[in-house]
Amino acid sequence: MARIRKQLRPDRLAGLRVLVLNHNLREHGTYFRAWKTATILARRGARVTFATTSPERWYRSSVRTVEGITVHEMPNWSPLHHPDEGWGPLSLAARLRLAAGTRWDLVYCFSHRPVDQLPARLARRLHGALWLCDWCDLYGEEGINAMIRQRRGQPITWQDFLRDAADRLDDRLERAAARSCDLLTVISTDLAARAARLGRNPRATHMMVSGADLDAIQPLDRAACRQELGLPSGRLYLGYIANYHPDERLLLDALVRVFRERPDIDLVVAGPGFYGGEEALQSRGIADRIHSFGRVPFAHIATHLGAADILLVPMTDSPFNRSRWPNKIGDYLAAGRPLVACRVGDVGPFLDKYPVGEGSAPESEDFACAILKLAARESELAELGRQARSVAEAAFDWDGIVDRLLARAARQRRRNSR
Repeated sequence: MARIRKQLRPDRLAGLRVLVLNHNLREHGTYFRAWKTATILARRGARVTFATTSPERWYRSSVRTVEGITVHEMPNWSPLHHPDEGWGPLSLAARLRLAAGTRWDLVYCFSHRPVDQLPARLARRLHGALWLCDWCDLYGEEGINAMIRQRRGQPITWQDFLRDAADRLDDRLERAAARSCDLLTVISTDLAARAARLGRNPRATHMMVSGADLDAIQPLDRAACRQELGLPSGRLYLGYIANYHPDERLLLDALVRVFRERPDIDLVVAGPGFYGGEEALQSRGIADRIHSFGRVPFAHIATHLGAADILLVPMTDSPFNRSRWPNKIGDYLAAGRPLVACRVGDVGPFLDKYPVGEGSAPESEDFACAILKLAARESELAELGRQARSVAEAAFDWDGIVDRLLARAARQRRRNSR
């Protein structure tokens, strides 16, 4: 314990053995939050091992070294859940072996899911590792699981009934991780409050928003980006990136009005297809105004952001959205573009503090009005973009975020050792 107390200082991480666990497929969702944390720990001298899920391998793991980090991509086979959800039995077995096989000083799991939480608990039990757990999405009865059930309707097939049983277990796992870990990092004030209601001591909870990747995403020339993507010139482009689309209807309904009032505006999308498919666009008469590029490797995302004049953060007012901080905000700020965002959860106070665009109520009509209002300030967009980049550098630098995390973890380790 004395050793880790010393080495949790940002300037004294040399030799610290750190295991970072992420349940997602590579470059999906929380992967980016986990990976950025891991890279900074490695740059500071820690010996970091990173476990995520392979998009390609269904039954075998792979191991490689990236930026000084030993990366294990675990098998993605899962009999009931999507490979991105952290329930794969082969992945769990491989991660348990990894947790048991090295004397870890610190283990940081970026979800409560079985492939993250169970190896973290094992590393703490076997090696006395300090267990950090990140809570950045709400899954329980008001979160993602409930949203999926609502979209599906009543269970019909045996898979539906099994999935519902797994959801009930998942609810318990989410609460157990929040109560039991040594230090809980939360992405929002809502999740901090939920943790307190579960009995979590606020002194053992640390607020950690997702930062801006200032190295990978730089402000780029609009014309060059549009030429690279084959976009027509002479138009004002809105931009939107996403891993999935919980607020698709709000966004598409808002675009109906925006496109009607401004025939010179189009939308650039990087991410999976909308749930409603082409029919959702055709039925609204907006299909020819949306340029969709599908999922884009993170190395190329700056080009898609750079092609836009204004970037969008649609959010309905739901418990799930109130509990989260959209990772895309950091990407938008780093790209040096103004944004339009719905005032939900911590996004409202953020917009009040930083003049980087326009805020709206969480409904389509007001979101459309905010987009049109900012688009009318076309001469100011470049300056607002420069302000956005300045905010990213001053308040959302990942190095500072990880420094504050390490300081908090060191204090928690001292409390545990008393």
